[in-house]
Amino acid sequence: MMQKSNEQNIRHSYIVAPSINLFMRLEVIVGGRERQRIAWVLVLLFLLSCFGPWSHLQEGQLYGEFPVEDENDQAPAISPSSLPALPVPAWAGTRNGGPAWSDEILLSSEGQKSSVPDLCVDDGIVHVVWVDNAIDWQVWYTRSLDQGVSWETPTRVSNIPGGYWAQYPVVAANGSNVYVAWYAPGGSAPEIYFAVSNDSGATWPTSDILISDDDAEWSMWPSIAAWGDDVYVIWGDTKSSPTSVPEVFFAKSTDRGDTWSSPQNLTASDEHSSIGPGIVALDNIVHVYFTDLRFSGTPEVFYMRSEDGGMSWTTEKPVSTVDSDSSLVQDSGGKMTVEGDRLHLTWIDGTFVDEVYYANSSDNGETWSTPRPLSTLDGSDSASPSIVADGDIVHVCWDDEAGGYSVYYSYSTDDGLTWSSPEQISPTTSGHPSLGIEDGILHLAYFGNRSGDYGTYYSRTPPPPLPDDGVYLVPGYNSVGLPGKPPVGWTALDLAKDIENGTDFMVLSISTWDSNMQRWKDFIYRKGVEGNPLASGEDGIWNFVLNEEKSYFINANGINPQDIRWEATSLTNHTEGVDWNLRRSWNSVALPYNTTGPGLLQTSRDILSLDPNIIAVADWNETTQTWMLDNGTDNIFPLRHTGGHMLNPEYNWNGIWVLATATTDVTFE
Repeated sequence: MMQKSNEQNIRHSYIVAPSINLFMRLEVIVGGRERQRIAWVLVLLFLLSCFGPWSHLQEGQLYGEFPVEDENDQAPAISPSSLPALPVPAWAGTRNGGPAWSDEILLSSEGQKSSVPDLCVDDGIVHVVWVDNAIDWQVWYTRSLDQGVSWETPTRVSNIPGGYWAQYPVVAANGSNVYVAWYAPGGSAPEIYFAVSNDSGATWPTSDILISDDDAEWSMWPSIAAWGDDVYVIWGDTKSSPTSVPEVFFAKSTDRGDTWSSPQNLTASDEHSSIGPGIVALDNIVHVYFTDLRFSGTPEVFYMRSEDGGMSWTTEKPVSTVDSDSSLVQDSGGKMTVEGDRLHLTWIDGTFVDEVYYANSSDNGETWSTPRPLSTLDGSDSASPSIVADGDIVHVCWDDEAGGYSVYYSYSTDDGLTWSSPEQISPTTSGHPSLGIEDGILHLAYFGNRSGDYGTYYSRTPPPPLPDDGVYLVPGYNSVGLPGKPPVGWTALDLAKDIENGTDFMVLSISTWDSNMQRWKDFIYRKGVEGNPLASGEDGIWNFVLNEEKSYFINANGINPQDIRWEATSLTNHTEGVDWNLRRSWNSVALPYNTTGPGLLQTSRDILSLDPNIIAVADWNETTQTWMLDNGTDNIFPLRHTGGHMLNPEYNWNGIWVLATATTDVTFE
């Protein structure tokens, strides 16, 4: 091999490959396709092996891009076996027009029994609690700092003496304060306990706070809400009844959980049970719901609120239809969510078969809509509904006996007027779901039996589409496709300057795959060192002309960049359709600009269906800085915007790599 020139040494020093060990290992990824292609694949591999050694460097190491002067250098390989395991596996696909859900992730410790998880999300952090037998059925907690992509090792929250056990933990968060409440035996009867973390869940105290009175009466079914410095907890308590009939009790902290008010009875002490309360808060308006047996012993759902942070309360009013059917919002059934003046409430209703029912209020609980069922699934029992809302879109999950006890999901896009058909979103033997939502991403926790032990599991939906106003860049490598024609003669240098003029990022390099030459083309603009000085003058090194319908790796760097959107105003001539002129190789392509109508490409499998000569699709995940690969057998992934966001049906900047077994043209209309 000839000695490398100074320019080649610069190339060695300044390019950090984004796991570009994905290309050319065809023998690994053709396994799911037609066997008649194997023969030519082996021939191609033999020819490729004649050109020289593969790169032995791993992802994240510096490696030399392959200069034209050195004919023995090769493009590094992409293969499924060399791909890092994705923290969030490929999305499960879209059903009934609803969002896709990720494969489940086990949050609790493997081999331990866990149950009744609860979830909340605030400021981009997802918090989950559950009960686990790792140490005497204590309350355990974990969090994700990246919207559910990765999770921390679970940590113990409760400090219950040996021989006792916690039940039904609930979690709320506001800023850096995370609050957990649960009930557990304390002496002669269960009591309500509380813990707070003031560092977003990083650490927890070694002692628990008792909220209910330490007496011989039972305290159960806690629910928690937080707003500002205020924390609210309600529960069922038998202390006001001579015959141990539970009523709804309330306590409040105005100093982020350090001190608490004395428990206050919210419901009438009428010897009719009030059970299963729940609470939500928005500013100083606090909403409470519960089940009461005042109507001839038949459970019905009631609602009340406070408009002064719990100082005074309205008279409770029924929400469910007063009839002979039981309506329950107990530990197995019911949650409320608030969106401005609108309230959405779910519960379990039925005498012989339990179903999930729903009602809403558009005037802060003054009046309620007629209840309607959501879970009519062949007469099977339903339980444990959980509900969240984001504007006019309302989401509900519950566990259902249909299909062997699984988590089911339904949604409404018109503020609860109409609903999608229920769909199963978890494996069988799953239950007690808990939903959260932030930035359009749904987060779901539930427990499930996968290997004889119940564990706490997590799933989520992809981020929603970004606005149609440019490319959102991240630090590191960005896979960007050019669906429009750049100006005549526009080069990688022009692209780098355009990005730097419009964002807070500096461009280290721009790369693309040349399917004709079977190698990477790299433009080096800045050094990847402190200050990112120019690599070699104002013009960079190895500049090349940009082409429409190609994908490019943009290696961007910036310290806490604020303006991350490249408006791409220089690319104004967007074409209604594009043609892919595919070579027998990996091909750098761009998704079509016009992706509406019958030809909408949503997932990698849609690309594999375009032509029988396409046998694999690869994409770069900017969020995890790793490859995704679909060879037709598994690992379906969505076609996304850069920055890890989903494809917008009308506009797209995502870069895609397509592996073809023969020269072929793909035309989009």
